[in-house]
Amino acid sequence: MENEIVVDVGRTGELLLVSGKHRYSIARALDLDEIPVTFLVRHAKWMQIRRALVRGADPVPTEPLDDHPDLRDLEKNE
Repeated sequence: MENEIVVDVGRTGELLLVSGKHRYSIARALDLDEIPVTFLVRHAKWMQIRRALVRGADPVPTEPLDDHPDLRDLEKNE
């Protein structure tokens, strides 16, 4: 993970930069829409939200989750 942007996910889905600050700053300066990141750790409460979404339940998040980057890989059971 030496050359990657690494993030953790907080309890409500906030992304917390762990490493790659310079790469992240350059991406922001270049106004890139997307950058690849590696998720390192997810908070237990965030994992409850992810599991609820997979089950098709409404986890009642504090913010809209439609385009959250840590939810793109989920397959929902609807």
